[in-house]
Amino acid sequence: MSEREKKLIRLAVWLLRKKLGEEGTAAQIHDDMRYCGNTAIAKITKIINESGELCKGKYQRTTMNELSELGLWVCYKDTAYRDAFFWILNEILKHADELKKDIAPYVKDPKDWYVNIWNESKEDTKKQRESGAIPFYDRAESEKIFSHETQKRRLNQLAGRKVRR
Repeated sequence: MSEREKKLIRLAVWLLRKKLGEEGTAAQIHDDMRYCGNTAIAKITKIINESGELCKGKYQRTTMNELSELGLWVCYKDTAYRDAFFWILNEILKHADELKKDIAPYVKDPKDWYVNIWNESKEDTKKQRESGAIPFYDRAESEKIFSHETQKRRLNQLAGRKVRR
């Protein structure tokens, strides 16, 4: 996603939280989800938060946890969505074995998550800058592949023409 779309999502979440008032704060939703009476929702929330802890980037971890909890909270708390949510969840679980096979190529160990590798590469940059191996304005080779400019240049090379993103 581009920065523009991410900013729009952050703005939408901010407006939603503002409209919800005190009960819609990230902290309040987190508490509601952790201590809710529905054991299935509490277990899903626990999985979300444990998964988030495996994300090395604080910003990405917070975003992942807060957006996941917010979506789950709306589906659980709002009667307009609750019945449909549990029906969908039941359908997903009916096909759990099939879905596990379908997603197998996409499931990675947390150490191999994009965000974790990117954060490690930023550490490489920091160390190389401190040691003087690269100038303060440059990035380590391991981090350069994560830059928008590098990705766009490589896509253009592969496509043999200009790619618009």
